[in-house]
Amino acid sequence: PPQIEEFFAAGDRRHQAARRRRRIRYGIALAIAAIIAVPIVGMTTRYLTRETLLANNTGTMDLVVIPFDWAGSAAVPSGIAPLAQLSLTLHGAGNDLYEPGEQLPDDVIDVSKPVDVGFQRIQRIRAPGGTVFLRFAHRGRAGETCPASWIRIQAFPGYLTAKIRSIVLWVPTCAATYANTAIVEAGPFLYGGAGEPRSSHYGKNDYTEVERTADLPTFHMDRTEVSNAAFAPFTTAASVTGYPALVYPVASETSVHLHDADPEYPASGVDAYAAAAYCAYMGKRLPSDFQWVKAARGGLTVDGKPNPHPMRLYPWGATPRPECVNDENRRDPYGWTAPVDALACGRSPYGILNLVGNVQEWIARDGQVDLHNPLHALRGGSPDSPPELEHTTTIFRNARRPLSSSYSNGFRCVIEPDEAP
Repeated sequence: PPQIEEFFAAGDRRHQAARRRRRIRYGIALAIAAIIAVPIVGMTTRYLTRETLLANNTGTMDLVVIPFDWAGSAAVPSGIAPLAQLSLTLHGAGNDLYEPGEQLPDDVIDVSKPVDVGFQRIQRIRAPGGTVFLRFAHRGRAGETCPASWIRIQAFPGYLTAKIRSIVLWVPTCAATYANTAIVEAGPFLYGGAGEPRSSHYGKNDYTEVERTADLPTFHMDRTEVSNAAFAPFTTAASVTGYPALVYPVASETSVHLHDADPEYPASGVDAYAAAAYCAYMGKRLPSDFQWVKAARGGLTVDGKPNPHPMRLYPWGATPRPECVNDENRRDPYGWTAPVDALACGRSPYGILNLVGNVQEWIARDGQVDLHNPLHALRGGSPDSPPELEHTTTIFRNARRPLSSSYSNGFRCVIEPDEAP
């Protein structure tokens, strides 16, 4: 359409003006270098080098943003009209390439004013090539607030990419962020210990946490593990984010893995970094160890009433119920994993499903109790956990390499409302 062509032409004019300003700065810097002492010459040379690198390694892309809600109860994205207050900022990488750092200064980027066309919001972006994090804030409708959504562009096109790329990103609304979550109310709870009934494995490796009372503010947790359907929008820009669609082994009609890729089954084979990145994309994060245990056991009170089993060994209570957990006992009808909303009898005091069994769930790295352990923690046990080892309990904690992509690994996310929008 003519308005989009004019929008891109205006961006090009701004880019040319920026290049003219850089040339003027080069001239000023050279004049200074000619008349000032040697130390200043060195500073000017470094300045010129920086300016040249910025000019040469600046790439351009046309960003197409589609805000989405989930369609009904199904985890299917449904595009909505662009949100008036939706804002975008660009950030560099932090201490590693998986975490965002400081916001990029205005003199190294150029973000055009958005043009809304149907469900799409289009912006032309110029920024240094390499890793760039996009931060989408104000994702709510009138009166709605939620934390920002973060998306890593692993390979922002630099000067070696002559062609301007169009990148389509589906960005969740606040409604999408809070959909299918349960509130875990503020207050004290019991962490660690041998559980109720007392675990015969307590004191062994992976069952060692000392019983203590801890306190947490209110948070939201996903009511189910993240499903394949819910994970799918995150992978639509895999060519630049580095997070591709999940791939499952081809299974025969008789294989226990026949349904692993079905939309309602848990996203599995996900490493810790991809799990954390998905949660950040949804405006969430992986749960801490304390958050996971409280969600599974409940607080000292639940809904204003005393918790009858605050030390419970199982999310549903203090009595083993093999039919309520998907582990190796095979009392359930599932060969490997089960749909994320299956086995309702295994829900926790807050109505959260499958905290034990089905897939073991990644814990946030900065939320681990044993931060000196180079491995990353997982909770809940998996579909091949032998019942006699009590992996599918509230006290067992596993640990694996963060890049482990076992098909027994899955995850869910939490929302911490105190985070900035």
